[in-house]
Amino acid sequence: MSQRAPAPTGRCTLGRPLPVSLDTANPMSWRLGERNTDDAATLGEWEHASGRVVTIFEATPDTAILRCKTPAGRERYYGIARIDLEREIEAFERSDGWRGSADGL
Repeated sequence: MSQRAPAPTGRCTLGRPLPVSLDTANPMSWRLGERNTDDAATLGEWEHASGRVVTIFEATPDTAILRCKTPAGRERYYGIARIDLEREIEAFERSDGWRGSADGL
């Protein structure tokens, strides 16, 4: 039986690392992430040239949920404090291949 190698700590890889660190983020189950983002306001979204998409949703005034989605539709969710997320946003803006914005933050 084959085993997958664990993703590097603090990274949402889904095959390719994101330009941001998720060291302060908390992984969420797919079910919890899906339920909490179903009606949530979108704070920002970035799309990579490869088709990967990262969407930021408002959870509370102080927290956000990141959804990392592959071109095949696989999703991972992370809860993160908005203050920590705001520090990481610049990494998306500086990274090649990513386009989008976080106008809602």
